[in-house]
Amino acid sequence: MFKGNDQWADILEVLKKNMSAPSFETWFNSTTAKIENHTWNVIAVNEFSRDWLESRYLLDIENAIYQVTGELTEVRIIVEHPSFVHHDGQKVETMLEQIKSLTSSERVRLFSSLKHSYGKELQLSSEGVRTNLNQNLTFGTFVEKEKNRLAFTASKAVADAPGKAYNPLFLYGSGTDKSHLLQAIGNFILEQNPLEKVAYITAEQFLNECIKNNIQRTANIGRYQDADVLLFDNVQQLAEDIKSQEEFFHLFNMFYEKSKQIVITSDCHPEELSILNEHLQSRFGWGLIIAASLEDSNDVTTKKKEEDRYLYLEYEIKEIKKILKKFSGT
Repeated sequence: MFKGNDQWADILEVLKKNMSAPSFETWFNSTTAKIENHTWNVIAVNEFSRDWLESRYLLDIENAIYQVTGELTEVRIIVEHPSFVHHDGQKVETMLEQIKSLTSSERVRLFSSLKHSYGKELQLSSEGVRTNLNQNLTFGTFVEKEKNRLAFTASKAVADAPGKAYNPLFLYGSGTDKSHLLQAIGNFILEQNPLEKVAYITAEQFLNECIKNNIQRTANIGRYQDADVLLFDNVQQLAEDIKSQEEFFHLFNMFYEKSKQIVITSDCHPEELSILNEHLQSRFGWGLIIAASLEDSNDVTTKKKEEDRYLYLEYEIKEIKKILKKFSGT
């Protein structure tokens, strides 16, 4: 026969002191406990929570019970009203929503465990927005040099806190560094939280979509409305197409108004995109604009006159000061 247990509140207080607040809120705040024949039955809200409590916190629970009661006892994690269906991706997604408040390290451990038991459901819950990311383009494979260090640091800051650090982040310059960093941001975000929906779009792909969906704007913009992060590569390719600029203008606004992260790359600084819609051009300056690679003076194709080069360096100094000011919080 089960009997109620008034000591569970004291046990929860002990547990609360030994873990982060997000972890406690996620896994213990809704639990209850009952005792049957000297066995503690900790009641989880669903099978998902039960599995995680058993694999991660069982020993902590046993120790907390001993601290409060002075007794060594058996502990079971149970669910009174099972409702989890393994092949229902929607239920998995609902349960994963609570995990967003966890720390990065806690999420990494959790998702590593989940992939073994619920890999199929995790794939189902991420359907709808295709990332198209190259998984080989990560921060780990990026070659950091003096010429791209500021862009690398800013990209890491965005990946660590999407929508909060620099929004939008505009990376520009010749070479492939900017596109590598763009995809590295997306891969890092998905590594930390596979539930996130990251939309990676090239300007060429976007142009083709605008042509295909020439009549209906909603057909073009609507497909990205569920994404959490927008990564847009080579925006300069939109410069000569007014229709695509208008579409991207609305897409930009949709993400920005919802505080969703936007990262854009271009071969040149926004001020040099003279053909671009001026309202769109001004929006690029709402966040951080930074060169992803400094120009190589012995590369004939990118070499500038000395006068232009001095102006370029002056601009870089101003950008560096802006970044330092933001990092220092002054």
